[in-house]
Amino acid sequence: MNKLTKKKLLIISITLLIINLLLTAILFNLDNSTYQHLGGGAIEPHSVELIKGVIIGLIISYPISSFLIGLIVAIFIDKNLPYSQRIIRSFLLTLSIFYGLITILALIKVIMLL
Repeated sequence: MNKLTKKKLLIISITLLIINLLLTAILFNLDNSTYQHLGGGAIEPHSVELIKGVIIGLIISYPISSFLIGLIVAIFIDKNLPYSQRIIRSFLLTLSIFYGLITILALIKVIMLL
């Protein structure tokens, strides 16, 4: 964990976010299936509502979830540092892992749609 500094993890997270946004743009052009709200209402394939939902998820929801999970991860990493100094690194590590998984899933979906 010592080799993964906060700066490196931040660069990795931002790079994966940009890749995810680019893959999202590609998927919006390739995917023509309709989606549904949790309430059962339909969302059109290329609608503004769908685009907003995905972008808000990538930029707001995943970082919040990563922070909450990072609070738990901070308990287990770099035990020689105080807990308050481990939180940012564990948040960025968790966020990088989330964005990495989403990138892999998006790449698989793009390959399947081509």
